[in-house]
Order: sequence, then structure tokens, then C-alpha cells
Amino acid sequence: MAAIFLVLGFIATVQAVVPPGYVLDIEPDCGKNGIADATINLLSDYEAEAKAFCAGNKEVSFTSNDGVYFTLPVSYPVTGGGSSTCRFVKKKDAFVYTILVIVAFGSPGSRLHQTDERYTITCSYQPGAKKESSPIKVKPGAVAPKVIEGNTPPKSPSVILMYLVDVIGRRISGSVNAGKSVRLKAVTLGPADKGLRPESCDALNSKGGRLSILRSGCGDGMVLKQTQGFKTLGKRTYSDFFKVFTVNGDPQLKFECNFTVCSKKCNGPSCFPKGRKRREQPVGSLASYLWNSRSTAMTDVYTLNGAAVDLPV
Repeated sequence: MAAIFLVLGFIATVQAVVPPGYVLDIEPDCGKNGIADATINLLSDYEAEAKAFCAGNKEVSFTSNDGVYFTLPVSYPVTGGGSSTCRFVKKKDAFVYTILVIVAFGSPGSRLHQTDERYTITCSYQPGAKKESSPIKVKPGAVAPKVIEGNTPPKSPSVILMYLVDVIGRRISGSVNAGKSVRLKAVTLGPADKGLRPESCDALNSKGGRLSILRSGCGDGMVLKQTQGFKTLGKRTYSDFFKVFTVNGDPQLKFECNFTVCSKKCNGPSCFPKGRKRREQPVGSLASYLWNSRSTAMTDVYTLNGAAVDLPV
């Protein structure tokens, strides 16, 4: 039996330029055998919608839980193939399968998309083909309440760095484009620290305005959903993604968070849905799980470019 290898190719006909300063990555996973479903993965930090034109001229939208990562399963039109709503178009007399993907971009707050881009995604299972994978990467250039807590430990000697990162993990400094999806990243540098757990976070403008975005590990409901928060992995913790915003119309923005420093691993989410127990907390011996200390970290000041969503305090 002749060996069959996967060759994954892309043909992109770009009708408009991705807005400068933003990120768009498209990376299909064609699968191993041309029978199991393929998956088209899309990453964007700008307001976007994506859909595919599948076999039979059927339009199917990508799905996303956070407006940053989008996915679409695509089935092959073969015996034993999957049952995805979207199916590839097969080229005549060849094991070559294609679909058209359109990504529509729009300015923050706009109901109409301003630009779109078209990509033809091709998965080929021709005998003797060379195995390749080459993803498309387009990279152009409320008043915070006072939290009253019992058994509050003293300040930690640990040093914690905190800053914004974009959807591919690059540190952001200086200016940020309006409508961009970002998240907070914090790292503890204490050699004996095993992790850190965010408890509360505020967004501050240059005039002293302060807006709470995290309370008791969970989002405020405006910037972060009340079921969202941070996720800790080792000595690093990341917030869920959110769109940059202004506080009282001020383009200057920075963030301040309070953390508990862990002396044992404390991986996992900072927030749990209602009805589920918050991460087990030790009774009677806090130090057996956490350092008996808290620490505060603050980002640099960011300047927002363009019209962003404004949140009053």
C-alpha cells in the first residue's frame, strides 16, 4: 500500500489589511488520515467574526468562548468521515480538500464590520506528498469597594512583577490600541515561593480614579465576568482576556493587584462558579499552605490609542 503523507497548504487572498498593531493567526489541523475531522483554529486580539463557506455553499460560523480563540471542526466527505456541520469541498480526481474562510473585522463599538479578509484553507492527502505545516501569521506592525478580610497576614517580602500581555504572550509596554484583547500576567520572584493567588485587582487612571475588576478572586462583571478571574500555573498567574478600556475617559491606565503568596503549589483558578467550593483552604494552619503574607503589585502606565470602551467610577 502506498504511504500517504499530509501536506497542508494555504492560499490567502487578502482583500484588506489587518488593522495595524493587532494580531491574526490562522492554523488548521488537518488530522492524520483524511477521515477524522480537521480543526481550523483562529487567534485574534481585535473585534472579529469568522465563518467558513463549506460544501454545498453552506455558511458556518466559528465558535469562541472569549472572543480571542476561535475554532471550527470540518469533516471530510468520505466514508467514515465525521459529522461536523461544515464539510470540505473535494477537488475532482484528487485527495485535495478546501474551504473558504472569511474573517470580518470591526472597530470597537461599531455594529458594522469595516474590513474583511478571505483565506482558502487546503488539506491534501496526495500519495508521496511532503509533510508540511505552515500556519498563517499576520502580525502588523465602578468605584472599588474596600475589602475587609479577617486574619489578614502581614505584607510579604516577595517581589511580584505584573504587566499586560497580548494574545500570543508578548509583553506590552507604552501604548495599547483600543479594542485590543489583553490579559494580566504576574510572576513571583521569591526563591522559596511556590505560587501566587490573586485576591483583588483595581484599574487606575492618572487622576486617582479607581475601578475594581477583581474581588475575592472573581471578576467584577464589567471587565471580567463574575465567573472569571486568574489561573495560576507554578509561579505565574494569568487573568482571563479582556478588551482594554478607559476609566472616566482617561487614556492613562494601570493596574494594581493584591496577592497571597503560596508556600506550596496552588495551581488552578482563582474563581469558582456559584455552587462550587472555593479552593480548599487550610483550617488552623494557614502557613502550611500559604506564606503568612500578602503582596501587592502594580503595572506600568499604559496609554490607550483610539476610542476604547469607557467605564465610569
